Order: sequence, then structure tokens, then C-alpha cells
Amino acid sequence: MVAFFVFWYLTSPGRFYRGTKKLIETIDQNIAVLETAQHITEPIFQDYTKQGRVLGFFFRLGRILVGLFLYALIALGGVALLLFFWAVPILCIVSIVSGLTGPQGGTDV
Repeated sequence: MVAFFVFWYLTSPGRFYRGTKKLIETIDQNIAVLETAQHITEPIFQDYTKQGRVLGFFFRLGRILVGLFLYALIALGGVALLLFFWAVPILCIVSIVSGLTGPQGGTDV
């Protein structure tokens, strides 16, 4: 019984962390937030006119903000999933205990 709780509460968070990190890394291959941030001041599509520089800055800034929002959303989803995963055994125990101590008949007074 102790091995179950060690696995469930101590080993599993690492797996959730690695899974969430891998999902963020997979999405980062398309969004490339860090790389986009490094080139934020460069014009987009090699358009060195004033309009190209301004358009490139705002395009890259928007891409960075969307990427950071997605990363935060995925991280929060991973934490929520982990908290639910941790709560399942507790909810099962509470359900069993409340079923044992609850009303024993179908009679209403």
C-alpha cells in the first residue's frame, strides 16, 4: 500500500512535468519564442523600409505574446491535471467512507 502512495504522489509528478515540458518543446518548434525574441528588431521578409521594420516588430511581438500565452496555458493545464490526479485516491476514499457511514435504508422520514 505504501508503494502505491510513493508512486502516486512522489514518482508521478516527474512524469507530468516531463510530459508538459515535452509538449511545450514540441509547440516551440513551430512558434520559436526565444528565437523570435532574438530577432525582434530585424525587419520581416528582409523589408528594410520604415514600414517593414515597424510591421516586423509588431508581427514578432505578437508572435512572442501568443507563444507565451500558449506556454502558460499548457503549464496551467499540466498543473491542473496533476492536482486532479493527486485528488483521485482521496476522492475514492472519501466516497467509500461516506458510503459506509451514510443512510442505510431507502426510508425517508
